[in-house]
Amino acid sequence: MKRMLGWMIVLLLGNVCLLNAADPVDSACVKDLRKLLKDQQEWVKVHVAEYLLWTGNAVDEVYKVYKQEAQDFNDIYKYRIGIWRVLAQASRSKKERAGWIQKVVTVYKDKNAPDRLHAIETLSKLKYVVIKGSAVRELLQMTNADPLQIYSLWNAACGSEAVKKRVQAQLYTLLLQQIRERNAPAVQVIAYVLRSLGTPDVPVWDAVRKEMAVSNVDPRISAGVLTMLWVTAPVARSSMAQAVKGLLFSKKEEKAVLLQLLAGLALKGTATDRNWLLKQYPMISDSQQAGYNADIHAAAAFALLKMH
Repeated sequence: MKRMLGWMIVLLLGNVCLLNAADPVDSACVKDLRKLLKDQQEWVKVHVAEYLLWTGNAVDEVYKVYKQEAQDFNDIYKYRIGIWRVLAQASRSKKERAGWIQKVVTVYKDKNAPDRLHAIETLSKLKYVVIKGSAVRELLQMTNADPLQIYSLWNAACGSEAVKKRVQAQLYTLLLQQIRERNAPAVQVIAYVLRSLGTPDVPVWDAVRKEMAVSNVDPRISAGVLTMLWVTAPVARSSMAQAVKGLLFSKKEEKAVLLQLLAGLALKGTATDRNWLLKQYPMISDSQQAGYNADIHAAAAFALLKMH
């Protein structure tokens, strides 16, 4: 009851002073993220750390926590990549950043490493290019939906605008194919990567939107693709993008959709969206609620901070 009353006060204040630099909503979200950083483990903890870094909050605290994580879990496959990813972003110098990235590169180059896939994804997120020259040409000739190939294409796209355009075209073709084949895991990865590659040409965007309009797909497919369509929509398709956003909101009760919706709000949310999320946040952030999800809680806090 006290928590709900506190948030009602925050909501009222937020409506009056949304542009105040000391906005109480922002303070509450940062407080929540700092607590999640302390309480959560592994990938949820990584996401929380990045949300703090990306909003410029508790940077020293994140650095200190993850220096300790590096000592405690340096040999834990997969999670070690997340540790190094956070530290690369929180580093105090270019030299230190390069050192953490080199650890990820070493894993990627080891074809027997169990977390090689995580390594290439992280290198792509950090825009550190390891796929160059003939390797790019070979990748652009492949047509399967293997996650390692998709993330490798993403990495190659970080090398130049020309390569990015070719990668983008290939991934859209692959996306349409995988939607028709109902390959949810592949669609999720491709849509996620395309979200980071920017706005496509109008005919390409239209083709995916039309496919989604005629395809009866499960939430795991629709969540990622609709979010991608919304955040990458060409200016000429702004009204259609709003319709896509509305469709995404209509499916928000489903867990897979809510996470994607929150990611979209962090990128494209409006003041109206922020007010909507403010009303949902007390329930989303209440760890005593049945079905509480720390990852969704963190994503909601980040979206509120970004929309401000």
